[in-house]
Amino acid sequence: MIKKIFVNEYEKVTNEILIATCTKLGATVYPKVRVADVLSIEKTNNVDREHFSFALKSHFDFVIVNKEDEPLFVVEVDGVFHNDIKQKQRDQKKNYLCSLCNFPILRINSRYLIEKYRKFSLLSWLIEMWFLREAFFDAQENGLIPGDEIFAPEAIMYVGDKNELFPFYLTHEINRKLLKLYECGRIHQPGTSCWIGKDKDNNYHGISYLKVTKDKGIFVTSAMKAQNFPIVGADLLDSIMASDLYERFFVEHQKNIMVSNDFIINKINEYQALFEMCLVSSW
Repeated sequence: MIKKIFVNEYEKVTNEILIATCTKLGATVYPKVRVADVLSIEKTNNVDREHFSFALKSHFDFVIVNKEDEPLFVVEVDGVFHNDIKQKQRDQKKNYLCSLCNFPILRINSRYLIEKYRKFSLLSWLIEMWFLREAFFDAQENGLIPGDEIFAPEAIMYVGDKNELFPFYLTHEINRKLLKLYECGRIHQPGTSCWIGKDKDNNYHGISYLKVTKDKGIFVTSAMKAQNFPIVGADLLDSIMASDLYERFFVEHQKNIMVSNDFIINKINEYQALFEMCLVSSW
């Protein structure tokens, strides 16, 4: 019997986004590669028989390699079945093996595939950021960038032939629109605020809010899994929530979602009681 390479539509879309993004950056995408063919687990001292057997039998959804066919990182598509206990255990084993080998693994769901953040999906943005980050550190090693300068995607004015300002700042346009609305007196603060905390598993949980009037505002909540990938999860979740908040209120015109600012404060207090704070942004 012949088996399908991709088991669902999400994997197909992920493959298309990865190929489109990685090809122009000089990288190649390989689907369904055995874990043991990517990670040199036989050279580590902390792999027990269970994990070693798992690495021989399981595969990564997608492996991104450079021109020398050296693996750079992997992408795993977490669908609805990843809430199953057995699947969670398999995911944890992959995460453990990647962590043991200090190898990046990016776990995504359907939210990462929607092209709604300027010209990016979250997946394409994260892949672009990966290569931008590597180019930044290479330039630092070669003395082209000061050694004490911090890599900050939102501070980069352009890349290659792209002439848009801040191509990797996901909420750049949204922030500008909110500022204009504030200057026109249509909202009560010039941009969104957020509170983000972590749970015991280092997953992020946040609330983003905006005062529309003196007494009423809007808010959204969201969460993000902890990632073994070079991203600042709290900052990314902040951008995601700000985009969702703007879309719901100013694009879908859901005026009925406004609540009292006291209600929002109480909601923030609930989050503060449950999670350990890691990011607060306020205008």
